[in-house]
Parts: sequence; C-alpha cells; structure tokens
Amino acid sequence: MQIELFTLPEKQIDTSKPIIDVFTDGATEGVNDRSLTTHIGIGVFIPQIDVHYSERLEGISNNEAEYEAVLAGMKILIEEGYDQARFFCDSNIVVYGASGRSPKKTKHKKMQEYREKCRELREAFSYIDFTWIPRDKNYEADRLSKLNLIKG
Repeated sequence: MQIELFTLPEKQIDTSKPIIDVFTDGATEGVNDRSLTTHIGIGVFIPQIDVHYSERLEGISNNEAEYEAVLAGMKILIEEGYDQARFFCDSNIVVYGASGRSPKKTKHKKMQEYREKCRELREAFSYIDFTWIPRDKNYEADRLSKLNLIKG
C-alpha cells in the first residue's frame, strides 16, 4: 500500500518552528429521506499540543464530515498560532481536495465549496501538507469522531 504525500511546493519549512501533526476523521451513521446522514461526528487529534477535539454535526454527507474535520484542525492551529502542519486523513477525496491537487473538477457544488474553504485557510500556513493514511493508523481521530454518533 502506497501512502500519498502532497506538499505544496511554494511553501517552505522553517526549521526554527515546529511542524504540527494533525489527524482528522469524520464519521456518519443513519440516512434520512434526503440521503443525508443523520448522525455525524468529527474528530481532530493533535498530539503535540494535546488536542482531542470532537463535535457533532447534522445533515451532511460522510465526505463533508471528513472535510469539516480538516477545516476544524486548520482553524485550531491558526487560533493557536501554528503555521506549519502535516495533516493525516483516511479519505483520499479529502487529501486530494484539501491539498488543492485534485486531478479534476468536482461536479458537486458542496465539495467545490469545501475545496475553496481549504484553499483559503491554507494561506495562513507557511508550510502544510496532506497525507492519506490507512484507517487503522488514524485510531484516535476515528475514536473522537465516533463519540458524537451516540443518539441523543
């Protein structure tokens, strides 16, 4: 299995600052009459700064949940003042889209909007890359994303 790494070439690593590793995941359960999942959770795990973030969302697809997790991770780092990051995600669609390296335009307006949001937030980083990892290597983000699937 090959792990894909996307580094934005115009961004250079500043060795005097830390590169923060961010693991993200989205989880969904159930479908309503509009084919949107009814229970959605996102998880963000940032071990270097001890972030274990979990949030419940409503009425979005699994791919949208994956993007929401990446966006949440990006916002956390920006708020904390970090501008160098490596994101690890088990969704190839999100890795390609968030990195801006997607090989083709999407037909789905919502996915294009998520790509644009990621592009805007990438500007706040002096260095950022996105790597696909297998689900079993993304355990803590996966666990965090599922915390909010409990019906309540």
